[in-house]
Amino acid sequence: MGGVFSLAGGLLFHFVKLDTPSANIYGYSALLGLGPGLFVQTSYPVAQLKVSIAEIPKIVSFIGYGQITGITLALCVSSSAFLNIASNRISDILPHLSRDVITQAITGTGGHFFATLSTQDRRPVLSAISQVIGDIYIMVIAAAGLTTILSAILPWERISTQKVQSVEPESQPEKETSLIA
Repeated sequence: MGGVFSLAGGLLFHFVKLDTPSANIYGYSALLGLGPGLFVQTSYPVAQLKVSIAEIPKIVSFIGYGQITGITLALCVSSSAFLNIASNRISDILPHLSRDVITQAITGTGGHFFATLSTQDRRPVLSAISQVIGDIYIMVIAAAGLTTILSAILPWERISTQKVQSVEPESQPEKETSLIA
């Protein structure tokens, strides 16, 4: 179900326009957050039940590393794509501006940029930016679609919650205690 919610949220965000009401965007955000929220932490207990007790620290580290790396990679790719595509589209709308001015405006360092635009230019620029944001959600749609497909074709199995071996706490040398304080 998580993949389906993620897919629905990604699709809805892909079609957001400049005049989409804020309430809709909040709803799409909740839907998109609900999707991964249903499964993102499931890998930890499942993996711990599938490996020996001695391998649990390794598998937990591996999963954590994979999740952080995946998020970082997705953010890098989407940020780079957004900056380049938005810069190209704004350059098409405002060909008289330099690439540096446009890049500063998109990254937020050119705060006066939008204030200096005429109302005739402001709407197409903002529409181009919102369209690029929607286009970036294609990555979310692809990942959610893959998640949905894989969750349907992966084998389902009953996992035993009983571990074969138990972990004995390391023996600590007994400390001498004194009754005198």
